[in-house]
Amino acid sequence: MMYPLVYIQWVDAHSSPSEWLDEGDFLTCMNIDVAHTVGYLIHEDEVQVKVAASYFTNKLFCGGMAIPKSCILMRQVLVDPSGQSTPTTRPLLSDEGKEPDDLAPTIH
Repeated sequence: MMYPLVYIQWVDAHSSPSEWLDEGDFLTCMNIDVAHTVGYLIHEDEVQVKVAASYFTNKLFCGGMAIPKSCILMRQVLVDPSGQSTPTTRPLLSDEGKEPDDLAPTIH
């Protein structure tokens, strides 16, 4: 089986260092970052997508990552194994019809 190669832009969580911090340092040491992942889309369900950096055709996978759909800002198909040559950008299945700005999580 061949899998589509996808680019996913998503919001990643960030934790603080394991040390005592005053309020100012605590608030400035953690920032939500946007992550960028390229991988083969192996699985998708209502909650998450699972991508792998590499795979063998005998279904051995390496470099896997599960990304919660609630964190995904954008997803683009880079290579479609069905032969489609033009990359396509598509919103999450549950967000059909929404504008891209509506898909971004609110970050405070």
